[in-house]
Amino acid sequence: MNIVDLIRDYRQGQRNFSSEHLSGVTNIPLPLDLSGADFSNSVVTSDSVFRGTKFTGCDFNGADLDSVTFMDCDFTDCNLSFSSLVDTQFINCNLSGTVLDPEAEVPPLRLRHPFTIENA
Repeated sequence: MNIVDLIRDYRQGQRNFSSEHLSGVTNIPLPLDLSGADFSNSVVTSDSVFRGTKFTGCDFNGADLDSVTFMDCDFTDCNLSFSSLVDTQFINCNLSGTVLDPEAEVPPLRLRHPFTIENA
């Protein structure tokens, strides 16, 4: 599914994008609001860039977000547990209340500097 199709479907009320392969995300010129969407077990193409996207309350459980860059995005109260985040960058993103590990929640924070998660 490309980003144009995702935006169209979301605007038409669809929220379930589970197990989709999302492509074509490269410096989208407008901020998107994809709040409440289900991206569980989805794959986002490497080197995708999201700028100013609102993902509030989204489910990314088990998603492959390797080598994706998120700039100025809002991940408040998202579920990122069991997601693959190799070389994923969160730059100036809000991750308040986001679950990265099912055993622990991230305390309220706002990342102001480039922040990269790498698997050891």
